[in-house]
Amino acid sequence: MNGQLSHYSGFPFSVNANSNTIGGFTPGFGATYAQLVSPYQQESGHSWKFGGKPWFNPASFANPTESASAVVLPNTSRNKFRGPGNSQVNASLFKSFHIWRESEFQFRFEAFNLFNHPFLNNPNTTTPTNANVASGAYGTFGMITSFGAPYSQTAGTRSIQFSGRINF
Repeated sequence: MNGQLSHYSGFPFSVNANSNTIGGFTPGFGATYAQLVSPYQQESGHSWKFGGKPWFNPASFANPTESASAVVLPNTSRNKFRGPGNSQVNASLFKSFHIWRESEFQFRFEAFNLFNHPFLNNPNTTTPTNANVASGAYGTFGMITSFGAPYSQTAGTRSIQFSGRINF
């Protein structure tokens, strides 16, 4: 009998602004990050279907703004936040039966992700437009809408296998 418990912390993610330009210029290369307007609150929601909660409070973020007097640069950075962690239990059982002289038959049972825990991906991290944020319409922003590969032994659904082996 064998068992293995693995726990992984969540993957890092960045919250991105809806637009890639601030004040008519693009700061640096790649994505522009969102502005954190209130303390980050992790809601631990898992599903955007069936009235689920978002992973984090979407009202905590806004797009960077500009006015006639100043440009507000984002105060978040790359990979500042963490997504959901994962736990997995793998187990196996082996039983050997003597056949003849040194020969034996071994029966094996192996189960990966024994308790069938879902491996959730990171949430949707692109802030909605300023008009949607002002009206409170966040869509799927902050929601986890997908999970890991279903047939992977490291990130998928429960997988059970039986096998036999003859040793001689």
